[in-house]
Amino acid sequence: MRRQAANIDAARRAVQIEREEAERQRAFERALIEIGAGISSGRGILPTAPVNPGNRFKSYNYNVLGETVSYPISSVQICPPMRNFIGTVGILQ
Repeated sequence: MRRQAANIDAARRAVQIEREEAERQRAFERALIEIGAGISSGRGILPTAPVNPGNRFKSYNYNVLGETVSYPISSVQICPPMRNFIGTVGILQ
């Protein structure tokens, strides 16, 4: 009986691992499609920053893979020294 329960648990874990791997693969494929679309459209591979409406935001520059990326932060927040740009870390300049 215990062996049967262990086999059922192992089968469930295997199915869960397969599902997680399939989801990771789909996420990776979506990222590649977005990168390709960005390159072919000329907008690049980095996300665009939100528009700065009025004085509610301050814009800070981050070094991301040698490129300067401007990113607005709410004027009431402290600017973080590092920011994640789709898996690539940007360092505050």
